[in-house]
Amino acid sequence: MDLARARELLKSQNEYEVTFDGVNIVIVDLYELTKMARVCERNNVDKNQVVPLAQLIEENTIR
Repeated sequence: MDLARARELLKSQNEYEVTFDGVNIVIVDLYELTKMARVCERNNVDKNQVVPLAQLIEENTIR
């Protein structure tokens, strides 16, 4: 995923489906200089990590 699209999803009011390593995640924050994102699992918000944007896959946007 590129930085511009990640920024759009972060600011969006629409629900989206993004995966990291096969797990549905929510983007919590972006680190633009390093092209990383803080994400948490959709089903477990306490489990979060910082991952490369390039490894995030947008499955679809739920309207």
